[in-house]
Amino acid sequence: DGKAAETVREAGAKARVVAHSLTELKDARGSLTGKASTPGTAVAVDPVSNKVVVTADSTVKGAALAKLTKAVEKLGAKAELKKTAGEFKKFIAGGEAIHSGGGRCSLGFNVTVGGAPHFITAGHCGTAGSSWSDSAGGAEIGSMVDSQFPGNDFALVEYTGSTDAPSAVDLYDGSTQEITEAGDATVGQAVSRSGSTTQVHDGEVTALDATVDYGGGDVVEGLIQTTVCAEPG
Repeated sequence: DGKAAETVREAGAKARVVAHSLTELKDARGSLTGKASTPGTAVAVDPVSNKVVVTADSTVKGAALAKLTKAVEKLGAKAELKKTAGEFKKFIAGGEAIHSGGGRCSLGFNVTVGGAPHFITAGHCGTAGSSWSDSAGGAEIGSMVDSQFPGNDFALVEYTGSTDAPSAVDLYDGSTQEITEAGDATVGQAVSRSGSTTQVHDGEVTALDATVDYGGGDVVEGLIQTTVCAEPG
C-alpha cells in the first residue's frame, strides 16, 4: 500500500507495487513442481519480473513441451516459459578436483564439524562411505560421511589424513580467495565460481529457491539460479 511504499522509500530503497504477492508466486511455483513437474525443467520465482519463470532445456519437446506450455498458460500473468539450448545436468561448483572410483568432481569448500576438518561437495557425486583422493588413483584423503540427493544436492567428506584444508578457494591464477563468512544470495547479486573443469567464471544471481527436475525422479529444491556456466566435474 501507499504507507508501506513510503516506508521503503524513506529507508533508501526503491518501492514498486507488483501484481502478485510472494505467497501467490510460491503457490504457483508449487503447482508447477508438483503434478506438472517435467524432467528437463527448472522452476524459480523471479521477484524482479514478479513471475514464476519456467526454463525448459533442449530435451523438453513434443508432448512434454505441450503439457508444460499448457500448465504455464493456466497461471496467466503469474508465469512465463523460457527455452534454453543446453541440457540440465548434475554439475557442481567448487575449487580443486577430487576423485573417487574413476570419477571426478570439484571440492566446494572446506568446513569444520565439531572441530574436525571436512569438505563439502555435491551429493550426486557419491554415496556415504565412498573414498576420495586429490588425484586420480591417489591415496585417500577423505571419506564421505553424508550424502543427500535428490531433494537436496550436497555431501560431507571427512578428512582422514593430514591434508592441508585452508578456508579458501583456488582462483587458478596462482592465488586463492579466502572464505571469511557465508551469506544469503540476492537476485542481481554478482557471483563467481571456481571449478576443476573450466576454472573461474562470473555471472549474476537471477532467481532464488529454484526447483530443478533432472529426470528419472531426480528433483532438487532450494537452489540458487545464476548465469554462470558449468561443465561436468
